[in-house]
Amino acid sequence: MTPFRRLSGLSGLAFVVVFGGIQFTSGEPSRSASQEEITRYLAAHQTSNEVGGVLAVLVSGFLALFAIGVWTLLRSGRDAGPAWPMTALVGGVVMSVNLAFLGASVAAQGLLGDKLAAQPVLAQAVFVSEQTLGTAILPFIALLLLGAGMAALESGAMPAWTAWLAFAGAALSVVLTLQLAYAGPVLVAVGVVHALAAIGWIAVASVYLLLPERRAMVASAGIA
Repeated sequence: MTPFRRLSGLSGLAFVVVFGGIQFTSGEPSRSASQEEITRYLAAHQTSNEVGGVLAVLVSGFLALFAIGVWTLLRSGRDAGPAWPMTALVGGVVMSVNLAFLGASVAAQGLLGDKLAAQPVLAQAVFVSEQTLGTAILPFIALLLLGAGMAALESGAMPAWTAWLAFAGAALSVVLTLQLAYAGPVLVAVGVVHALAAIGWIAVASVYLLLPERRAMVASAGIA
């Protein structure tokens, strides 16, 4: 196992822990929340938004390293073509750039929390813009997962079940992007399942990056 592959695997696990914690503990209201709900949230979560935004910027770098590591892993397998690993790489890198912008936006909301709370119309506009920026990540999550899933099936670098997990995450990314699910509890449930699928796949791929290459190949062949 090369030092870079070890670093990219650890970066993926760090992303899972930090971003997963942010994702499931933010308590952020929905896009359709009222001005009162939004201003109350921004006023009450200034510090957590500052910290969460800075952490999101930090883990965007971890995500980029992970995406490069996955690219090296998937193109090293048998019958590995360049197209699908490159698709995963592009999706992961652009996703990391988008995440950095999103983190900066959330941190700015924390810094300007008092001013935004005093201007409900502006607060709602800023909040909806941040939510839109978050939605813009979804197509690139789909690209990362689709490319990685197809590359896993093609190359055998990871077991087949990881490909189906990736495909499920990619499909849910498309659903959330197009807002095909009904607003309300159904959309929230789809979002939770999507987050679990995407973050779960990144965790599994990170573990494969940390395995010695020969052991990873044996594991893939044994449970594909």
